[in-house]
Amino acid sequence: MAQATSPVSGQPYGIRRVCQFWDVPRSSFYAAQAPMRQSAVPAPTPARRGPKPAITDEALLAAIKRDLETSPWTGEGHRKVWVCLRVRDGIRVSRKRLLRVMRENMGLPRFGGHGYAAGAAEWNAAAFCSGVM
Repeated sequence: MAQATSPVSGQPYGIRRVCQFWDVPRSSFYAAQAPMRQSAVPAPTPARRGPKPAITDEALLAAIKRDLETSPWTGEGHRKVWVCLRVRDGIRVSRKRLLRVMRENMGLPRFGGHGYAAGAAEWNAAAFCSGVM
């Protein structure tokens, strides 16, 4: 009907008038005119947001496993591993990212551990990571 001409004026009907007559939003008219997306072509998956990390998750996991193997203790948590990687190996990542990688690959529980009382004894990170403690 948008290509039809008015019998009185001889001019084509406008899209606005046709959409008003049919009680259809103009956006729906233009959406129907747009070429259809190929359903066989999958939409690209979004990339990781934000700046790219200096170390990949796979390399971080290898460093975590290496740290746990060389540690004289068993059952270390993400905080101790984070400190050792930061002090001894110079790998600077966020604690939350390290915890996520450990949870995904090592089966850490979602919630766990125990709370420490306020005023707990301070400990020296450099001495802990070097095995002096």
